[in-house]
Amino acid sequence: MSTAFKIEFVVICMIPLALGCTKASFLLFYKRIFSINAKVDIFLTGFVVVVSVWTIGFFFATIFECGMNFWVLWGTKSSGKNITSHCVNTQHLSLAFGIADFITDAIIIGIPIPLVSSTLSIYITIYGC
Repeated sequence: MSTAFKIEFVVICMIPLALGCTKASFLLFYKRIFSINAKVDIFLTGFVVVVSVWTIGFFFATIFECGMNFWVLWGTKSSGKNITSHCVNTQHLSLAFGIADFITDAIIIGIPIPLVSSTLSIYITIYGC
């Protein structure tokens, strides 16, 4: 197996970790800014847990896509025939990863909208602007 393929495999394994850390940083930023009541705090903490489980799950699913048969990806005798017979269908794994990533991104992008609007309505009520 070539060195380029090994580097590509390591980079692919790191993608869930990078995206998970980015999502968690946004959620913790929201928690710092919008911690206005216990419900919002519990929701954001719960979603940080969901993102953490998502990250760990897809990280290990990517690493162990061939089970404990690491020789299939790293060995000198690896071939397309060995990969298809010993590994899961990575198309399904990639599709599940992409769908879950999109859903969590949409939720994370949508979280501040009701929080900002409620803060804005409180500001308008207090200052009458």
